[in-house]
Amino acid sequence: MVAVAALAACGAVAEPPADSRPAPPVARTTGTPAVESGWTSCAVDAPEAFAGPLTEALTLPRLGTGFPATAAVLCRQEPTRRPDGGTDLVLTEGRSTELTGLLAALRLPDGRPITDACTLELPSVPNLLLFDVSGRWFRPGLPVDGCGKPLPEVQQAVRSLRLSSTFRTEVREIESAGAAASGCGQSWSDMVATEAGQQGSRPPVGRIVPPFPPTAPLRLCVFRVPTDHQGASKPAGSFAYGRPFPPSEREALLPVLAALPPAGRCVGAADRFAVLRASDGTGGELYVELDHCRRVLVSPSVGPPTLAQADEPLLELLAK
Repeated sequence: MVAVAALAACGAVAEPPADSRPAPPVARTTGTPAVESGWTSCAVDAPEAFAGPLTEALTLPRLGTGFPATAAVLCRQEPTRRPDGGTDLVLTEGRSTELTGLLAALRLPDGRPITDACTLELPSVPNLLLFDVSGRWFRPGLPVDGCGKPLPEVQQAVRSLRLSSTFRTEVREIESAGAAASGCGQSWSDMVATEAGQQGSRPPVGRIVPPFPPTAPLRLCVFRVPTDHQGASKPAGSFAYGRPFPPSEREALLPVLAALPPAGRCVGAADRFAVLRASDGTGGELYVELDHCRRVLVSPSVGPPTLAQADEPLLELLAK
């Protein structure tokens, strides 16, 4: 408090935190909410809500007394683990007819814009629809605080809804059962293509030093790069296979790495690449292109990457 008072006395103004901004005015749309007739499902009637942040709900007309809401539908996309260990992104639709707390929260007034800085993060905006007894529906505008964010009372009222499931569908697979069981994950950045570049630029060429701890168990993960991703500035691969890399193979690997020649000039990205790293995530990673240029990249946890050229003995060690 003394330091702040001293700054004020000297005419100095403290800078707001780096992750803050002035409170924006709420550009609330006025008029009567657009009411729709007929409802199929969240996937059909409210798909735009899943394309990005649902900020529209912060500016739409507020719930008034002209719409006799008797039910609410909450649309959500959530990761769901399958029995085989894989994970899907699932769209669920929940319905509630106990609306007393929700309607009271939706009718709270917007907060007055504040003059202090507001944090940049936007809390989750619920994909919420209100229905009347005849099945007509609309998306209500949500009351906001002085920073233009949904009121906490609204968030709490939505969380408190007792929902019955009325619709469920799988949107896409997030992680396959094989990727989950291997510990590799579903996708990984192709760091050889990213660091070496698509136009032949490359990191320093030098002697390959294993980037992982000397006694840590290792895991081998192999990823395929889709053709339409190979020209990207930061291509990523999708899980192909993975397995533990036993101590006997590790012992055979070390002299092979030490003998690798310098990487030659090459343009383009591989169809497949391998990642060898400690199973516990400590240390760095060793990347190997399994086709095309067949470059090797050491990405240590500390320090610059190093590039070399793969040979047949190395590729054989990394085979399935």
